[in-house]
Amino acid sequence: MKYKFTPKRDYPILGFLLVLILFALVLFSNKQDTGELSGTKNALLSDEVHKNLPQDEIHRGVAGAEGTPSSANVSPRFIQMLDSMRKDVADHPADTLKIHQLADILGQAHQNDEATVYYEKILRKYPKRTDLIFSMAYLNFVNQKFDKVNEYMHRVLKIQPDNSDAKFNLGTIAFREGKNDEAREWWQEIIRKNPGSEIASRARASIAQLKK
Repeated sequence: MKYKFTPKRDYPILGFLLVLILFALVLFSNKQDTGELSGTKNALLSDEVHKNLPQDEIHRGVAGAEGTPSSANVSPRFIQMLDSMRKDVADHPADTLKIHQLADILGQAHQNDEATVYYEKILRKYPKRTDLIFSMAYLNFVNQKFDKVNEYMHRVLKIQPDNSDAKFNLGTIAFREGKNDEAREWWQEIIRKNPGSEIASRARASIAQLKK
């Protein structure tokens, strides 16, 4: 049984280039499967995201010939746009919106290390931006770097001790590592503190799966 990711919604809609859907990592799956993303089918540039793009010549070429951008198939026009955005950020180093846009698009192009550098630049100025921490956690999750996801979720809890998404994700990572008792503790804490919430319902379902 799979539990899908849910979006983190406490961030502004970005500008005209792209909208990156930021996800809290609420996946419950078998230990070999990274699962699916809600509404994206594991494609960072999904049909849902493409609905937000202008239908001009540049943006029709963003994903390259094969659809989702990767190190192998991003289009030359997309690379040109990315280089232009890097220059724009270099020319306006204090503009966090431009930095955020660049970081999001780098993440969509699977250039995760560089994306993380730009997210961290914003966090140095606004250290309580948990949406950016979730973004970095997501980039690591899709690369199955679960120790980093764990680190980022604890970082969120230092800022927002009652963040249910972070707790659910810590339960998920514990489950993937075979630590079922720890996973159950995280999910039970969500149920105790937010018994009527949607994520509490997911936590109950997750605990029920542990018993099977």
